[in-house]
Amino acid sequence: MKKIKLISIIIALFAISISVKGQSEIGIKIGSGTPYYKSTFNYNVLIEPKSLINYEVFYNKKVDKILKLGASFAYQKHKFNSSWLTLGSGYDTYSNYDYSLGYLFLKLYTQFTFGDKVIFVIQLGPTLSEIISSNEVGTRTIYQSSKIINESYDGEIRYRIVEDGIGVFSYIGIEFKIEKVVVTPSIQYQYSMNSLKAVSSRFTERSVLLNLGISYNFG
Repeated sequence: MKKIKLISIIIALFAISISVKGQSEIGIKIGSGTPYYKSTFNYNVLIEPKSLINYEVFYNKKVDKILKLGASFAYQKHKFNSSWLTLGSGYDTYSNYDYSLGYLFLKLYTQFTFGDKVIFVIQLGPTLSEIISSNEVGTRTIYQSSKIINESYDGEIRYRIVEDGIGVFSYIGIEFKIEKVVVTPSIQYQYSMNSLKAVSSRFTERSVLLNLGISYNFG
C-alpha cells in the first residue's frame, strides 16, 4: 500500500511538472559505478562490490532561471560477490556466490543550475526501484567430520533479501551547450533500501556513479 501511494505521488508530481510553462529538455544518460550493499540479515556476510551500469532517459521542464522539475526512468545492472561461513552442530558450511541484479528505477527530481561561463547542475529527489531480474552463481562447501561436500548453483536468487525499494539520489554535473544540445558529465550518489514488505531485515544499497548525459532543449 505504501508503495502504491508513493508511485501515485511521483506520477502526480511529474504530471504537475509537465503542465508548468517553460522550456522542456529530453535526453539520455549512460554511466557506470560501484554498488555498495549492507544487510542486517547476517553480520557475518562479506559483500564485495563488482560493477554497476546505468542506462537512463529523462525529461525536465524549466520553471525559472535556476530551477527545473523533472523525472527519469533508468535500468541498472548491479554485480557483487557475497561469502559467509555458517557454523553448525557437527558441520560447517562456507558459501561463496556472485550476484547479478537488474533494476528499474523511477526518479523524480528538482534541478538547480548555477553559473554563466561554467554552468554547474545539481539534482536531488526520491527514487523508486523494482528488481526485474536476478542471478546467483556459486558454490557451497559443507565440512562434516572427515567428509567435504561441494554443491553448486546457477539460477535465480533463492533468498530474496534484495527486493524493490525506495530511496533518494543526488548528483552534481557541468553543462556544455552546443546551441540546443547539452552534454553533461556528472557524479551521482544514490541510496536505497528494501521495501517494508520484503523481509524483516534491512538491506541497503549505496552507489556512486559517473554519468554522461546528452539532451536537447525545445519549446
